[in-house]
Amino acid sequence: MIVKPCIAVSAAVGLTSSALVGALHASGPGGLPRGARGTATRGGQGMEATGSGFDLGDWFKQAFTPQTAAAVKKKAGTSTAKKAKAPSGRGCTDAVLVLGGTGKTGQKVVEALLKQKRDVVVASRSKESAAELYDASTPGLFVQSGVDVRDEATLKNKALFDGVTQVVSALGPRFGEEGSSSEAVDFQGVQSAIEAAEAFLEQGDGSSAAPGDQERVLVAPGDSGSDERGPGGAWQPLDDVIMGGRSSSAWQKGVGGGVLERQSGKTFGRWAGTLVTEGGGFCGTVIKDMPFDATGYDGIRIRVRGDGSRYKFRLKPDTKLDNTAERQYQAPFDTVKGEWIEVDLPFESFVAVKRNYVDFNAPRVNEGPAGGKMLSLGLVLSRFGFNEYPNPKYTAGAFQLDLMEISLYKKPRPNFVLVSSASAERYHRLTEEERKNDIPIVALNPGGILNWKYKAETSLRKSSLRHCVVRATGLIAEGKEGDESVRLQMGQGDTLSGRVSREEVGSTVAAALSSSYSAGKTFELRRDEAEDATGKTPDFTSLFRGLVLDEDRSLASAGGASLPLPPFAIVQDPPPPVTEERKQEILNDPRVKARTAASKKPE
Repeated sequence: MIVKPCIAVSAAVGLTSSALVGALHASGPGGLPRGARGTATRGGQGMEATGSGFDLGDWFKQAFTPQTAAAVKKKAGTSTAKKAKAPSGRGCTDAVLVLGGTGKTGQKVVEALLKQKRDVVVASRSKESAAELYDASTPGLFVQSGVDVRDEATLKNKALFDGVTQVVSALGPRFGEEGSSSEAVDFQGVQSAIEAAEAFLEQGDGSSAAPGDQERVLVAPGDSGSDERGPGGAWQPLDDVIMGGRSSSAWQKGVGGGVLERQSGKTFGRWAGTLVTEGGGFCGTVIKDMPFDATGYDGIRIRVRGDGSRYKFRLKPDTKLDNTAERQYQAPFDTVKGEWIEVDLPFESFVAVKRNYVDFNAPRVNEGPAGGKMLSLGLVLSRFGFNEYPNPKYTAGAFQLDLMEISLYKKPRPNFVLVSSASAERYHRLTEEERKNDIPIVALNPGGILNWKYKAETSLRKSSLRHCVVRATGLIAEGKEGDESVRLQMGQGDTLSGRVSREEVGSTVAAALSSSYSAGKTFELRRDEAEDATGKTPDFTSLFRGLVLDEDRSLASAGGASLPLPPFAIVQDPPPPVTEERKQEILNDPRVKARTAASKKPE
């Protein structure tokens, strides 16, 4: 059963500091991105980001002055949102709890999730603050008040996690607001959220973040408990005789009318035959009419015992929906002679084939007009790979492949996604002198923000949760993102600098929540600055899949990299408060001055 998910969003503390962090992620003098401004407004018990009018120079003066006054007042008439009403009950399952949902980046996370048709519950310190930002008439959007990450009692509340299976933290401090330091929010707030998630997060089977693999059996010869398609029954031959060849194959009959023997308590069937290379040079077997829905799953899992040859698994989407009767999809897999193996075939590994040639313009097998709705499946042994290239692992003559089971599988997703900052790790690897000559965010590290963010990352990685850490590079100011999508880049080891928009961070987080390839990984995110990058939709599956698991960073073979990534650095305490002399040095830094001047230019 596929359950419609919903999201719970906390407006406990917003990201008014993100404008500064974005501004300081520059590659060198004059390289600070323009337009990193934001206006803070008060609503209820705390300020909420509205996205305009932030002065970098004023921010520095406030950030480095203890107990400063809180923020600039909101411009009149900028909010048109209707007043939201708190629901009498949540009533959702497989939910995502987003902390920081009224911050600028948090709002983009919510928007991205709403585009995925997911329900949203906004948990705010007050109903009024959330009503400033969200329209109560938005389908699936609800508001729940009384959550403040600085008060761990409001987080360590089982009722808050009712129906919740995943958490997103898009938290950030509001410098200048008493009690909203980077330590209080970036570290202690996130730490409290991690501990609460460990205690109360639901992880039952069927959820987006179930602890283990989920399977749905499609074919299990002789097992009456599955959607059975026994050998010699629904299976039909599809050998090269259809084009004048002489190969032949069939399901061998044995015990139980097509079932051979029991292995580990299960029965299996045997597909066998003779491959003749003169002529077509292929054998196939297919279940032509077997509609099934693969939506929400990651791929096909088969349990087979082969002869050492390379076979292909065949899928065909529902042609009534996508009108591509000539197109099928194939994924190669290797066998080990005489040994039972389990093979996972991710949907992205299936290659579109049309009239025996690869169709490079076809969508992925589960992303076409039919979506995840499939019509048929099958097996192929051929002397060819793709586009007339030879199959490197086949032997002409007799062959056999034992099949125990064909299933759909779904691997666990991350159950806690943390939005952090690029340079948080790099700062901890550099000497004091190296930091002074690095990009501004590393050189200045206002309020020890990189230390506190890295501490939070480390706590999450060491927790029992399945984590994903998204490190944003310099955040592009609102209104400066451009109208076209841009190809994204992900890196690891914290060596990247660059720019990225809040929308791109939000879409990345939403994609990470639904991808098994993002679980257990920490990465930096930036825009691709190449000339041909504009107008390109990010391929998140490929991006996530190319990353190395955090636990494997030091392995030379991890991800196929020629060199291993460095181990994570030891967490360090933040530097002591800056002196008046250092404060003036920071404010007089040419890069900061240039950025402040640019922010004051009329649009």
